[in-house]
Amino acid sequence: MDPIVLDSSAVLAFFLGERGGAEVKRELRACRDGKRRGLLSAASLAEIHRRMRRGMDRETARRMLDTLLLTPLTLVPLERDVAGEAADLSHECRAGLMDSIVAATARLSKAVVITADPDFRRLEGRVQVTYIR
Repeated sequence: MDPIVLDSSAVLAFFLGERGGAEVKRELRACRDGKRRGLLSAASLAEIHRRMRRGMDRETARRMLDTLLLTPLTLVPLERDVAGEAADLSHECRAGLMDSIVAATARLSKAVVITADPDFRRLEGRVQVTYIR
């Protein structure tokens, strides 16, 4: 079972009906069907919620996130090992901290990052990345 880490940009593409959202839907189905192990950084969850609040009320955003978490995704806390790896990646690759947290989560889990964010190009070679668009 190949593990994946969903970046917030991928989850938002799915939720907001953006290009690439269908690919994320397939990945979520694979997680649901036990064909993939899905991970989501707790930091990404906060970022997704913040972005969704731009266009909807708090309760609607929470319901959508609750529905997402019904998919068997493992919510990965930002603990010391992930934080340290993220800080090193951010420093060495000159990448944003949120992207580095996702990349660190993937590295430590030996997973592939699923993203729509071209900024992950800075992290290529350090983590495997699949772009949905």
